Amino acid sequence: MRHLVAVLLAGLFLLIGVQAYAVTSTASDWYETDGEATLQSFAGSTFPDLTAEQLDNLDIGDPVAAVMVPENSADPRNTDATPEYFAAPVSSGDTPIGALTYHESDDGSGEGSVVADDYLATRLTTIAEGDMLLIDPDYDTYFIIRGDDVIPANTEALEYLAGATSVDSFLEWRQSLADEGPIVGGDEGGRNYRAVAFAGVVLAVVLALTLIFTWLRHSPHGPQHTEVLHDHVRRVRIYRRGGNRVNADD
Repeated sequence: MRHLVAVLLAGLFLLIGVQAYAVTSTASDWYETDGEATLQSFAGSTFPDLTAEQLDNLDIGDPVAAVMVPENSADPRNTDATPEYFAAPVSSGDTPIGALTYHESDDGSGEGSVVADDYLATRLTTIAEGDMLLIDPDYDTYFIIRGDDVIPANTEALEYLAGATSVDSFLEWRQSLADEGPIVGGDEGGRNYRAVAFAGVVLAVVLALTLIFTWLRHSPHGPQHTEVLHDHVRRVRIYRRGGNRVNADD
């Protein structure tokens, strides 16, 4: 029944011009048979603040297929590649706390993992029809294409992109990130610089302070060295009657 619904949704999205990416049968089977066991195997270390009862009652939501960001930074909406990454939200009661992810290899094998990321869990639970989940394994980031915008979908992605940006700007940024380093280009006036840019600002401040102190030391208006003048004491000679000379120190 689930596969029939997926096929019908895929046909609907194609009719309205949106490419749909359904969860593969291999991934669907893994979530149904091994997902719970994988979650319980890592839940204790991944969510250390939860009680034993809470760990036993974690809920796994519906998995979502994630499309890889193309290496050439092409528009991922035009790809026809079969998804190999999947993510399902994990909740404790009504609180999203993380995700159960699955990577399907080319040989048919797969590997699951548990991530403590409430932001990712929230995004996965609120993903809408027509949204496309993106994954960039090189940077451990998830994004969502919604209409003509791209929004960050996990905590790591927020380090690169603070808010929504256009698909074109996102792809340009992704290419520059691969070519030049971690500088994020978003909407106009919304650039977000990471550690490299911050280090550059700190270096600039240090250099500016060094120049100021150097100028003050050599400035003619700066404090001058004061030369200490020593008084010269002249010995006084006193003559007594009779021609005898007596020093004043006697």
